[in-house]
Amino acid sequence: MDSTTIRNLFFYNKKTGILRWKITMGRNRPAGTIAGSINGQGYREVMIQGKTYQVSRIIWLLVTGEWPNGEVDHKNLKRTDNRWTNLRDATKSQNQANCKAYSNNSTGLKGAGLPDKKNGKYYPYIQVNKVKIRLGGFHTALEAHRAWVIAAKKYHGEFARGG
Repeated sequence: MDSTTIRNLFFYNKKTGILRWKITMGRNRPAGTIAGSINGQGYREVMIQGKTYQVSRIIWLLVTGEWPNGEVDHKNLKRTDNRWTNLRDATKSQNQANCKAYSNNSTGLKGAGLPDKKNGKYYPYIQVNKVKIRLGGFHTALEAHRAWVIAAKKYHGEFARGG
């Protein structure tokens, strides 16, 4: 899909993050209405000519004139917050770095899962470009988490999220 076609279909408000239809696309998509719906992962998406697109990617194209190189990351983790100031182009690794601790994380601290059964130490690691880097052994979950946060800042920079 090219940028001219996209520009003919949508209006975008950078301040609110809302994408609206410019033209009527059937009885359920009249001109002026908010484009798309929320998918199962919580992202707004829209269908154009039988193909589904994430709204954040369409917005990237509208603003920059090009499709994003990688994924579009929502800085504040709110998947429907498509304000331009909240979006950035990211690699898959960067986008995954900007996420909360998994809900099944036993400590609630990124980098600190279950302690080793033999010695009770925590062994955090960070993944960079599909390579796991071990960060040492720590006596507490908090120490392991702190080591992980330092590594995240080193390897993921502005995409690092410690919580």
